[in-house]
Amino acid sequence: MYTVHKNMRKIIYILAILILFFGLALTGCTEDNGVEDNGEEHNGEEDNGVPDNGDDENGLTGTNDYSGDWSGSIGTDDYEGTWEFQVDFDEGTVSGWFEGDGSGDITGTVSDGVIQAEGEAGFGHVEWSGTFSSDGNDISGTWEVNEHGYQIGSGTWSGSLDS
Repeated sequence: MYTVHKNMRKIIYILAILILFFGLALTGCTEDNGVEDNGEEHNGEEDNGVPDNGDDENGLTGTNDYSGDWSGSIGTDDYEGTWEFQVDFDEGTVSGWFEGDGSGDITGTVSDGVIQAEGEAGFGHVEWSGTFSSDGNDISGTWEVNEHGYQIGSGTWSGSLDS
């Protein structure tokens, strides 16, 4: 009886993760300040009023591809997989995907060597954040899943510049 209950709980967690990542893939993301982009010109400023001069203050420029691994837990179950991001330091954008025990798309921003990315899912909000090494070759950070303002899962991710 206990084994059946334990397996059922794991199945529920896996279904919840799949719903989360499927919802993330189907929904659009908002900019990092929560305001949707309506396509208007920003005259050199991002929506949050911070000037966007196209240069990362850490000296990172151009477009680079990064990949690596992610892991963490939701409830008492562990999850893991791989990820890949394309980072455009000049435009200040991040786009990519993750797969493994869950999968979906990630979009966000990069500024001053810091990535902030997010997505919405059917039952929660996923936030990814991370920083680059001083030479820009490595990156690492954390992710967390929130449901109705409560953190229900979290983990870490790390990787490096694709050669």
